[in-house]
Formats: sequence, C-alpha cells, structure tokens
Amino acid sequence: MRNDGATVPLTCTIAGGTVQATLAQACYVFEGDLTGVMRLSMPQNGLLTLSVLRFRVRKETTDSFVDPEQIIPSLDELLAKISACEAAATAANTATSSANTAASAATSVTAAANAAASAANTAAAGAQAEAKKFSAIAVEVKTLPPSAEATGSAAQTASKTTFSFGIPASNLAYATFKIDSRNHLIMTSPEGFSNIGFAINRKTGHLEVQINA
Repeated sequence: MRNDGATVPLTCTIAGGTVQATLAQACYVFEGDLTGVMRLSMPQNGLLTLSVLRFRVRKETTDSFVDPEQIIPSLDELLAKISACEAAATAANTATSSANTAASAATSVTAAANAAASAANTAAAGAQAEAKKFSAIAVEVKTLPPSAEATGSAAQTASKTTFSFGIPASNLAYATFKIDSRNHLIMTSPEGFSNIGFAINRKTGHLEVQINA
C-alpha cells in the first residue's frame, strides 16, 4: 500500500518453503510510507498473513547515470579501439614492406607479391581511415519529456565521431504551493505534467494534489 492510499498487487513465488515477492516500479511512485503485506491463500483456512513490513520511499536525484545496457562507451573502450586501429595500420604497412621486398628478391613470385602488397596497402588505408574517425569525439545529451523513451545513436564522418543521447526527465510528479498578494493559492507543477490539480478533501478537510489519468 503506497502513501497515496493505492494498493499495488504483486504475485509471490513459493520454492523450498520460501515465499518471495519482488516490488514493482509502481510501488515507488510516491514518497512516504510503503506498507507491504504478504498473505498466503489456504484451501481450508482462507488468507493467512505471513509478514507485514514498512518501508520509506524517498526521492533522490543525482547527475550520475546508470547505463546497464552499455549505451555510452567508456573512454578506455574508445582509446582501446583507436589503439587497435593504429596497430592494424602499422601491421599493414609492415606487411606491405615485406611484400615489396619479396617481390624484388624473387622474380618468379612477382605477381603474387604485388597482389599481396596491393591488399596490404588497401588494408592500411582502411585502418588509417577508421582510426581518423575517432581523432575527434563529441557527446551530446538532450533531456526528453518524462514519458519519452531513452534514445542513443552514433554518427561518424571521416574525421569525427558523435554520440547522441536522449534521457527522459524524472517521471515523479510533484507540486508546490504559495499564496500570492491577493491571497490566492497558487500551485506550481513541473513541465510535462499538465494533468495535475488540487482540491479540498471533503471528509478530512485536507488539501490534496490530484493526478488525473
């Protein structure tokens, strides 16, 4: 049961005498007390309460991003790729030199040596071109509306690689209140939540924030 009074039903699993339930994301939408009640349905005795736990939900926002899908490559990975491209270019140039030496030393295998040299030159040019794409790296981050899906893409030119990411803003709705100079109660809500209002609870007399589906 969330702090707003709504109940989120969950399905438990039973294995080896152990009952286990995983809390869904919907349990953490509102800050405050979160009460968990685990019940077992008995064929003869009906519902049996196994456990009642109380948690505290808090909102904490930081500038650090968790990237479990590894959308954003690390600096070490980028440097390793550049190093690999440079090593490939060096190896290709070495192969070209060896092929040219073999061609001049053995007249009978001139055609084969020239073909190997041409292939090595092509590989060297390709490796150098790939390495040049990472000579300049840019990262662009854009904040998306709360309901949007996260995005990630990469674009390359001959001399630059650009990584672009779209990160949705927090989907946690909240509002603040103030009284203006005319004694009017003013509510301010974050961008992207136009369906938020407030009203007096006729039963309790409390001022409540309402979120319309």
